[in-house]
Amino acid sequence: MDLKPKRSEFSDLLRALGTIAVIFVHASGDVLYNISKGETFINSNLLFNWLSCNFFNSVTRWAVPVFVMISGSMLLNPDKDESVTLFFKKRFSKIFIPFLFWSAVYALYSHGTLIAQGKPLPIVDIIKSFLFGETFHHLWFVPMIIGLYFLTPTFKVFIKYATKNEIEYFLVLWFFVTIVSTYYPTFFLIKYIGWLGYIGLFVTGYYLSRYELPFKKVIYVFSFVSILITFFGTWYYSNIDYKLYENFFIYLTPTCILISVGFYEYIKTTQKFNNINNIYINKLILIISKNSYGIYLSHLFILEYLKHGYLGIKMYNDNFLNVKLDSIIAVPLLVTFTLIIALVLVNTLKKIPYIRRIV
Repeated sequence: MDLKPKRSEFSDLLRALGTIAVIFVHASGDVLYNISKGETFINSNLLFNWLSCNFFNSVTRWAVPVFVMISGSMLLNPDKDESVTLFFKKRFSKIFIPFLFWSAVYALYSHGTLIAQGKPLPIVDIIKSFLFGETFHHLWFVPMIIGLYFLTPTFKVFIKYATKNEIEYFLVLWFFVTIVSTYYPTFFLIKYIGWLGYIGLFVTGYYLSRYELPFKKVIYVFSFVSILITFFGTWYYSNIDYKLYENFFIYLTPTCILISVGFYEYIKTTQKFNNINNIYINKLILIISKNSYGIYLSHLFILEYLKHGYLGIKMYNDNFLNVKLDSIIAVPLLVTFTLIIALVLVNTLKKIPYIRRIV
């Protein structure tokens, strides 16, 4: 009997790594925003922590784009034949119901002070935040991906009948628009085709899953250089204004796209990643991959509780159990504990009848 856990090629590994990377982004984020004028970039301890968190963010910016690309590689597959009704029925139960539940959790958490004081809640504002995924800052991803789902049946027809060159034309056009919209947002053409946005990443995921990427080594070099640009560019411009310069962290910048494409292609084509023979590593990859959406929705709730010590233990990106640590050590520890707690929480909820649908 083959006891080796079965993984779905490289997608499970990408999804697991992406889940961990997202936690790294949020676990290290606060330090980047807490810039003290005249101190952060002079005090050696503060600077080291800030640079450590900048490093963690710079090397994990591929996470969200890669999640979009994974979805595109699967959902735009023309060989997968299903009706529009069935497509949306599946997406509704898997995506929308958990999103509503966790939106309610974060809304209650965000308004906890008002609830404790017995004051009325701003119902209209809460409803608006539900609609736009703004009850907590990471939930923006869900309305975005739902928007891509609405476009999927149409783009699936395009993919089915388009030639490789026609898909490449679309991707080149999209990348051009992305560059222009990043550096020249007032350029008149952007008014007409600036909507391309994440649909380009969606189609890129399908393209990379079906076709060999030419000039791979060149792409890898560009990806590595883009990480360096992100790290040093963020440091340089943040030091000028004494506030976090976030432009390099935007997911649709050319540098972030190049990092994401390079990472996706490298994991896909590197045999040692796709032929892991260790049973326990494969099992861990599968567990994280299968629970990735639940982890994504819940991890910031857990980070907040660890940050404030609500669970009886206090961890942050510069301390561990109230012991001061450099961020280079504290952040990985925080990520590890957050991941473990999220896995326990999600898998526990999955075992409860009716509740399992929310995760």
